Amino acid sequence: KTILIPSRRAGGSSSRIIKDSGESIHSFFLNIYLARVRPSLDMKYDILVGSVGSENNTFNTPGIEEHAHFLKEVLDARRIRSAISDAFES
Repeated sequence: KTILIPSRRAGGSSSRIIKDSGESIHSFFLNIYLARVRPSLDMKYDILVGSVGSENNTFNTPGIEEHAHFLKEVLDARRIRSAISDAFES
């Protein structure tokens, strides 16, 4: 499943999802300036959805990136399952 399924079920294909950070928002004019697009993109919107993101924090502990399994998405769970299976087989 993806985030696009609900918009397809609603019958509209005119929706676009852009994942970016905004430099500034002008809510009166319904404009947002996107941060990562260069040159900076001034984009009009009808509905603006803002959400927070996250990154795994290792707290600068040596070896975490190489030896730990982070769990945020289904693919991460599959990797953990595979690692456990591999550990029992060896």
